[in-house]
Amino acid sequence: MKPRVLSYKASGEPVELINNKSAQDPTWDELMAFLKEDDTDRILYQSNVFDCVDYAERLHNNAEQAGIRAAYVSIDFYDLEKGHAINAFQTSDKGLTFIDCTGSQSPLGELDSYDKVAYIEEGKEYGIVSIYYTETPDYQFYELRKDNPRLRGFFKSVGVVKSAQVYWEY
Repeated sequence: MKPRVLSYKASGEPVELINNKSAQDPTWDELMAFLKEDDTDRILYQSNVFDCVDYAERLHNNAEQAGIRAAYVSIDFYDLEKGHAINAFQTSDKGLTFIDCTGSQSPLGELDSYDKVAYIEEGKEYGIVSIYYTETPDYQFYELRKDNPRLRGFFKSVGVVKSAQVYWEY
C-alpha cells in the first residue's frame, strides 16, 4: 500500500512535514517576530523549481524547529484549476492565523518582505496583507479595508476560496 501524499513540491517530490513534539502555540507577537527573522519569503518563486507548496513546507518545518506549532494549509478556489498552499498558526491571544509567505519572481530589497497574513473564509475573496500592516487575523479587518487605496500592504487577491484544509498532523 502506497503512503498517502499530502501534496507535491515543484520538483515533483512529496511534501515532508517535520513536526516537533515540544512545539507550542505562539502569541501573535512571537509569531510576527519569528516571521520577520525567517527568510523563507526571500527565496525566489519559480513555478518549476520552488512554488507555494515549497514555501509552505519550508515555513512549517522552520517554525516547528524553532518550537512554534505550525499547520500546512491547502486551498482550492472557485474558477481556478490550481490551488494554493500556505500555513496556519493557532496564536494563544488572537486565534487561528493564516500566513502566506510565497515569495516574488524578483529579488527582494534588503528591507522588503513577502510575509503576509492571509484572510480566508469559504465563499469569500482570498485576502492577503503584509504582516507589517495588520495586527489581526480577523477577516473583517480585510473586508473593511481592502477597497481603501490609501492603505498600504495589501496584495491582489487570487480568487474566491472554495475550501481550505488545515493539516496540523500528517
